[in-house]
Amino acid sequence: MEMGADNSEKRLLIIPVEVKAREYRARLLIALYAVSLGCRVVLGGQKPLWQVVNQFEGGLYYDKSMAVFYKEVFDFDKILYAACDEEGLATQVRTWMYLNFRHSNEMFEIAKCFLCWGECEKGHLANSYNEYQDKLEVVGNPRVDFWTANHNGLFDRDIAEGYRQKHGKFILVSSNFPSVRHPHAKVLGRKQFRRKGMYDSEEGRKILAGRHEFFKKSLAKMDNLLKRLSREFPGTKIIIRPHPGDWLETWQEVYKDRDNVEVIFEGDICPWIVASEVLIHSSCTSGIEAALMGQKVMAYRSVDGYDFSDFLSNRLGFVARTEDEAVNYIASVLDGTDTNSCFFDKTCEELAPYISYIGDRAYEKVVNRLLAIDEWQPCGFTFSKLEKVENIPKGCRAWPAYQKFKYFGYWLKWKGNPPKSNLKFDQITEHEMKDTIDEICRFTDLKFSGKIEKLEDSVFLLE
Repeated sequence: MEMGADNSEKRLLIIPVEVKAREYRARLLIALYAVSLGCRVVLGGQKPLWQVVNQFEGGLYYDKSMAVFYKEVFDFDKILYAACDEEGLATQVRTWMYLNFRHSNEMFEIAKCFLCWGECEKGHLANSYNEYQDKLEVVGNPRVDFWTANHNGLFDRDIAEGYRQKHGKFILVSSNFPSVRHPHAKVLGRKQFRRKGMYDSEEGRKILAGRHEFFKKSLAKMDNLLKRLSREFPGTKIIIRPHPGDWLETWQEVYKDRDNVEVIFEGDICPWIVASEVLIHSSCTSGIEAALMGQKVMAYRSVDGYDFSDFLSNRLGFVARTEDEAVNYIASVLDGTDTNSCFFDKTCEELAPYISYIGDRAYEKVVNRLLAIDEWQPCGFTFSKLEKVENIPKGCRAWPAYQKFKYFGYWLKWKGNPPKSNLKFDQITEHEMKDTIDEICRFTDLKFSGKIEKLEDSVFLLE
C-alpha cells in the first residue's frame, strides 16, 4: 500500500487498543482531540500495531499498560514511549499484584511519562518507584468521560433503546471471573503467574492463593443466585456479559438449560447498562461505570474475609451480602418499589481518591500532558509501505486456531473458535470507526473533517 503523499512534519501519536469493548471509544476520543491540535494519529489493535510499530520512527506510543515484556516489541531508538494503565483502579485492593505484576524499574526508565487515574494510583507508584515520581501525573481516564456523559443522557441512548426493543426488560450481569470460569483456569493462571515471577516470593504465593479462593467462592455464590433469579422471575430475561478474558462457551454451557438466561458479548458495556433494569456484579469495574452513569446497580458481596472483598465497586449502589437480600432487592427493582437510588454526588465523593477529573474532559488532560514531552517533536511521515514483523511477545500471542495444543507444557482442548483473544479484540473497520467518530462528535464539541486511511487490517491513520 502506497502512503506518505503528505510528508509535512507533525507530531505522530500511536495508540493501541487491547480490549476493544473496554477502551476503544476512549482511545479514539484521545485520538480525535490530538488530531484537533495538529497531530497525526495511528490507532489500531494492539497486536496488529505491534507488527508494524517500529516503522513509525519519531512517533510516541501511548500504551495501555506497562508490562515489562512489552519491551520486546519496540526499538526505543526509533519510538518514544508513554503509558497509562487501563486497570489502574486495581491499586485499591490488589496493590501488591499491581505494583509487581504490571510495573518495573526497567519500563519506568524507558517511559517519558506515566498517567494515573487518581491520587491513589499515583501514591502507590510513587512509594514503590520513588526515583520516577517526576514521570507520574494524575489525569483521570477518558473512559470516565463516557460514563458521566451517559449520566447526563448525552450518549448511548439510541443504542440502549435498540437493545430494549430486542430483549425487552432484562437484568444485566457483568462477569469478573475469567480466572476461575475458564475450564483450564487453574493451570493457565498458575503457569502464567509463575512465568512472570509472581510465585517467586512467599507473599506472592499467598496473595495468589487467596485471590483464586476468593473468586472461586464468589463465582459459586453468583451461579446459585442467578439460577434462583431465573426461577423466581421467569418472565424477565437475564443477560450475562462475560469478561473479555472469559471463555464464552463455558458460560453458555453452564446456563444452557435456562430459557430466560442468555450469554452475550457485544460492543461496549455502557449501552447495555443503560438499557438494563439493573446491573448485578461482584468486584467488577462495571459497577463503577453503572454508578457514575446513575443506573441501578447491585454489588453481590457474598464472600468476605479477603482483601478482594473490599474492591471499590463493591461499595457503590445496593450491596447485597446474602442471596435473600439480593433476590429481594431485584424484586423491588422489577416491581418499581426500589428506593435505593444511586446518588451521583455521593458516588463521586466515594471515588474521588481513585478517579480524578470525573466528568471534566480527561481526554484533554491526557493529550496536553503528552504534548509536554520535550523529546516528542514533529516528524515526517515518509514510509511508502508497511512490512509486518512477527515481534509479538511470547506471552501475548493469540491462541492457536486448532483444537488441541500444548500450553506451558499442558495439553489443552476446546470446542469451536479460540476463546480469549476473540473477546478481547476482533477487528476495527473503517465504517465502524466513522460511525464511532460521529457519535463522539455529537456529545463533545470536537469536530473531525480530516481523513481516515487504512494502513493495515485494524490499523488506521487519522489526520
